[in-house]
Amino acid sequence: ITATPASSLTATTDGNARVPDLKGLSMQNAKSKVKTAGFKPVFRGGNPAPALKQAYTVASQKPAAGELLPKGQLINIILYG
Repeated sequence: ITATPASSLTATTDGNARVPDLKGLSMQNAKSKVKTAGFKPVFRGGNPAPALKQAYTVASQKPAAGELLPKGQLINIILYG
């Protein structure tokens, strides 16, 4: 039997969920992860990517990963350009 650490669980029984870690994910993967957790993604363009392979990946997010919030909250996601 393997246990899952509580910090990696997304949903809770009280209508809250933990904000997933999106750093480095593609826009599509970040969108999917945010929606699965019960939140609404809002994407914005940011600074140019430090490397070509990082273009259109998540540079930062607010609220931060791991925060416990009511489902339905907006998650602001900044993408590298």
